Order: sequence, then C-alpha cells, then structure tokens
Amino acid sequence: MQERELGWLSGIIDGEGTITICQIRGYMRPIVQIVNTSTSLILESQKLIEEIIGRKLAIGVVKNYKANVLTCYRIQYVKQGDVKDILTTIFPYLIAKKEQARLVLEFLEIRGQVKRGSRIGRKGGQDRPYGEREESILTRVKLLNNYRTRRDCTFGTSKEVMRQSELHSDMQSKAEMPLPSSN
Repeated sequence: MQERELGWLSGIIDGEGTITICQIRGYMRPIVQIVNTSTSLILESQKLIEEIIGRKLAIGVVKNYKANVLTCYRIQYVKQGDVKDILTTIFPYLIAKKEQARLVLEFLEIRGQVKRGSRIGRKGGQDRPYGEREESILTRVKLLNNYRTRRDCTFGTSKEVMRQSELHSDMQSKAEMPLPSSN
C-alpha cells in the first residue's frame, strides 16, 4: 500500500471514524469504525482496510439516520487481530485520534498476555478477567471520545461517565492554572 493511501485512510479515520473500546454485556471490545453517507468513501476505505487485514468485511447500513433522509453506511472492525493490524499500520499517520489508538493498542497488548481459561461454551477471550489497567484504559478512551450519554458504549452508567468527565475537566483546568510565585 502506498504512503499516500495510508495517509488518506488515516485522515478518514481521524475525521469520520471512531477508535474506541466498548463494554458490551460485561465484555470489552476494541472497535475501529467508519460511518459516512458517501458510498465511494466507504468503499475506498473498505478496500484499503482489506489490504491491511487480508479479508473482506460487509458494509452495514445505519438505521434511522437523520429521520431516514440520508442512507448512512458503516464499516466496523471488532476482531482484536484486525483492530491491532489496522491501528499499527495507520498509527504514524494519525493526528486527532492518535492517543485513542495508542491506548487501544496498549489494551490489546495486555489482552494478549492474559491467560485464557477453558473455551468450552464461550466465544473468543471473553472468559479472561479484566485488570485495573484495562478498566483505566477504557475510561480514558471514553473521556477522549467524549462519551457522556451513549447507550451502546458506556462505562457503568451514563452518570459515571459524566462524573469521570467532570473529574478529567477539573484535573485539566488545575493543570493549566499558573503556579503561584514563590516571593
């Protein structure tokens, strides 16, 4: 893949995409997705990502987008290996979502080191316990993505996300305050 194409794909993910970790039914899932109304943008993104991960994934349609006036398309990657390959490839080109990508890659590194239990009757690595660092990464990614009221991707409850967001804002404002002079 050419550097120009990687730069383009990174720009699309920076502007029209999402790099996050969702907690769904108690399981944390890393996600890279692109949502847009332009079929040509979605098809080109899908083609470039297929080159990275080596397999095809279907394009979905987002229902009830702006009262069904526009058809909105989505490509979404949740398989840990796919997410890792995508983020590792585009990481040097990301700008706006570079920190989210770094955190998701760290999360995937931790998940790769956690010992699996028996997989009988279970899918994937869902039986592996989560540690404090993974919970911390989840919270930080959500704060970076400004998830305050999203129902599909919440940490605990919406109130908890808002509380964490307020704490983060308070910490940032205190860090930006000038230090008192030592006269």
